[in-house]
Amino acid sequence: MANPPQQLNHPITMRKRGLSPEETKEIVSSKADQIFQVLLAGQDAPRITNKREIVSKCISYSITQHGYMNEQRCSPAVWQDLGIIPAPTAADNGRRPGPQKVLNENRVAGYLGTLGNTKRDSQMDLFNILRPDAWNLLNENIIVRDDGFLEREGQQLSAVELCNELDSVTSKLVDIHTQENIVLNQHDYNDVKTMIHHCLKTTISRIALTILNPDDICTQNGHTRWKTHLELVASFATLAIALDFFGERNTTVFWLENKLHRHVFYSTLHCVDVKSEQCIPYLNSSTPEPTCNHSRLPTDFASEIENLTQTVQQLRNESYVLENKLALNENEKQNLTTQLTSLQQKYNGRCNTTNTADENSNSEDDIRTLKQENQMLRNKVEALKSTQGSESESGKSLVDDKALVCHISKATKR
Repeated sequence: MANPPQQLNHPITMRKRGLSPEETKEIVSSKADQIFQVLLAGQDAPRITNKREIVSKCISYSITQHGYMNEQRCSPAVWQDLGIIPAPTAADNGRRPGPQKVLNENRVAGYLGTLGNTKRDSQMDLFNILRPDAWNLLNENIIVRDDGFLEREGQQLSAVELCNELDSVTSKLVDIHTQENIVLNQHDYNDVKTMIHHCLKTTISRIALTILNPDDICTQNGHTRWKTHLELVASFATLAIALDFFGERNTTVFWLENKLHRHVFYSTLHCVDVKSEQCIPYLNSSTPEPTCNHSRLPTDFASEIENLTQTVQQLRNESYVLENKLALNENEKQNLTTQLTSLQQKYNGRCNTTNTADENSNSEDDIRTLKQENQMLRNKVEALKSTQGSESESGKSLVDDKALVCHISKATKR
């Protein structure tokens, strides 16, 4: 007779809530690397790797200590666009609330039920495009039910069977890419974009639900639910990778990569005014087109922010110094112009007087004085020009003033 399994006198618990970015990347990579093994061994390897990273970044997240989404990641804007979290309020100062904060503050009525409906509806819409009378990627004996699940011969597919069916669809897309030369028409292309949209929406809503309903993975039931959750996340995410890769053959930059690049590097550096950002209405989105415009995420985000901040401050200081220098040079130029004008008028007046002996004697003295003043002004012009630097407009004016000095100099020598 077998001995009953031993039990801890004081059992432990671990309530697993959501996924860390590292865990997300690991489960997606483990699934994708198997299904895309042929592509990863050929010339498509860099593109597949890039798509895998993009999908992982779209669905992964982190939460700050105040319950907000970490805006240094691309996922907050993606999650909002897909309707998983609502837009920030004025009190949020541009920060998007995490699912737990949304629930705790009752920002969306019936939030748990709404997320469940979102997961169900997006899953059902995806299956309806894949079914045999549409794209014909699901097996022929599969029926899409109204509750978003699949059934075969009157029986609902288990979680394992559903994962296998999704992985089969992904493998078919790989086979299409490697064996057939298919060019999508506009209708098919729109279908691919929509399917990516539903894959991400299903995956992220499932992740959000596990944040709000943690499982005790130290119990058998909790561990089973958590394992099922991971398997489904990996299968839906891998299908999104395949769809994005398949659709990219027909466009220069496909939707998912474009969407990610537009959402990264969000409001921390104020590349975009958060208040003017156009986002898809919460849980009422029918088009997957991206609506925000952001840049790529630097490898070292914090370091990049610090470097750019220092650069901006340095440029501001240099601009302030140049503005002061230009103001001083402008005043100096005005004074110099006034002196030159007075000197020219004085010389012209002397040229119009009668050339008596006494006047000639006085004129010679005046001419010597004028020459000395002329030389002093010439020195001022040269000194001012050397400090002028790249201020081209002031430099041009000084050249004109110097020409006037030379004209006076020639006159005094006559």
